Amino acid sequence: MGGFFRKYARESVVSKLSLGTFPVINIAPQNTLLVVADRFVREVRQHFHRAIVMCFDDFNRNGGESMTLQSGEEMFFKKSIILAIYADFPAARKCACTGSACPQCFRKQKEFADAIAANALVLRTPAKVGARKRALQNMARTQTTAAQKRATALGIPLKIVDTGWTIPPDEDGFTPFGPDPERDNIYQNMPHVMLHGLDEGLTAKLCIGTVNATILEAMNTSPANNATSVSLPLQNCTLVYIFVIFAWNLYLN
Repeated sequence: MGGFFRKYARESVVSKLSLGTFPVINIAPQNTLLVVADRFVREVRQHFHRAIVMCFDDFNRNGGESMTLQSGEEMFFKKSIILAIYADFPAARKCACTGSACPQCFRKQKEFADAIAANALVLRTPAKVGARKRALQNMARTQTTAAQKRATALGIPLKIVDTGWTIPPDEDGFTPFGPDPERDNIYQNMPHVMLHGLDEGLTAKLCIGTVNATILEAMNTSPANNATSVSLPLQNCTLVYIFVIFAWNLYLN
């Protein structure tokens, strides 16, 4: 989560706020490879994930709250929305529980580089994952191995734990990800890991280019301006500008 900090931390990894720290689960070394131990760790992890998303859901169901901004101004926030979860590997897999498949659609790992035919892309949603899981469970009654292989390839949690980030909408039709069940969910709000570098790199270039253009324009407008005098005021709006760019990208996508 982005946070407002003093300028020495604004452009570093220090400007990230932690949602929480999971406690260490101590399992005897001789038991770490047991199936029951692995499932317990997975279950506990999703329990913690659900605890995080429940904080957003509780806030939304309570009708919002007034908060004091850094300027001292009071502002009422009706909803608390998770715009995106930028998780790297293997964190994205642990959040979405989609294995090696794409977290946003049902593409298999070996199909990532293939061209997608028109109208062939099926977006991953909690409802669609549930429907495919039920179909694979029925298939497993007679073809256990084949069903498990297909589930693994498609990123369907057939025998593993489901993601803890799915939650029913509130009375306004909102989940902590937004009001649209097709586009606002853990899967669609988690950009593909392989695209993070491209997305963040382009955003960084856009922000840097805009700042440089602003400084150049200010210097051309008045001889009294220089790079230092123009840069200092811009530091106060950098985080807000980056947030707006990310929000606009999410809206367009």
